[in-house]
Amino acid sequence: MLDFGMPQVQQALCACLLATAANHAIAQVVTAPNVDDTEFGDSLFTIVEVSPAFPGGETELYKYLLPAIRYPEAARDAGIQGTVFVNFVVEKDGSITNANVLRGIGGGCDEVALKAVRSMPVWTPGEHKGQKVRVRYNLPVKFTIKEPVPPLIDTVAFIDPVMMPSFPGGEAELRAFIKANLRYPTEAAKEEIIGDVYTTFEVDSEGNIMDPKVLRGVHPSIDTEALRLLNAMPRWNPGMLNGKPVRVQFTLPIRFSPK
Repeated sequence: MLDFGMPQVQQALCACLLATAANHAIAQVVTAPNVDDTEFGDSLFTIVEVSPAFPGGETELYKYLLPAIRYPEAARDAGIQGTVFVNFVVEKDGSITNANVLRGIGGGCDEVALKAVRSMPVWTPGEHKGQKVRVRYNLPVKFTIKEPVPPLIDTVAFIDPVMMPSFPGGEAELRAFIKANLRYPTEAAKEEIIGDVYTTFEVDSEGNIMDPKVLRGVHPSIDTEALRLLNAMPRWNPGMLNGKPVRVQFTLPIRFSPK
């Protein structure tokens, strides 16, 4: 998760890594859409074999966003803190489109985070089965009011070794788990409801799934099933920082379709 804080006694933007959340929890995983394996066309993916990437990697993404994100004065004065979840699409040419706020906190923070995302340079596009494809991406940006922190160069050096948590066996096993355990609710099936449930949860230092929530739902019965699925998951491989397991926030869109 990207964490942007405003010191009480300093107008300049500072950033730090919280002990309970890694700064770049921005990976996405979900069942792939039902498309032909050889001709993807304009199909939109949320999991691919090669994920799209900001030029230079996640550390460079952090460096880009640091000056782009300014804690709004109104939000600071009102004591508004929290996480803005921004969703966007990385197109086949790497351009950023369809950026929107999944869940905001107000006070001008939503607009600041959204503007920064929309102004990002061209990414390296995602690939699936050797083809460039459109990929949906989530970026959580955390706004916190905190005391001054060490210089930026030290902060970036501290972030660099972070490794994201992962499902045991990797993304292929996660897809297999979802396919085998996901139950399409009868009530939703009758109405032929199709859509993506956006969920968030924490993977603690022991790999346990903690505090699962629905960021944006589709239907009450589908949302409940998404949470059931998360709670049924085995332990993950925890995220690592400087060789030690840490607590990391993760976002997971889960696609529901009767097919």
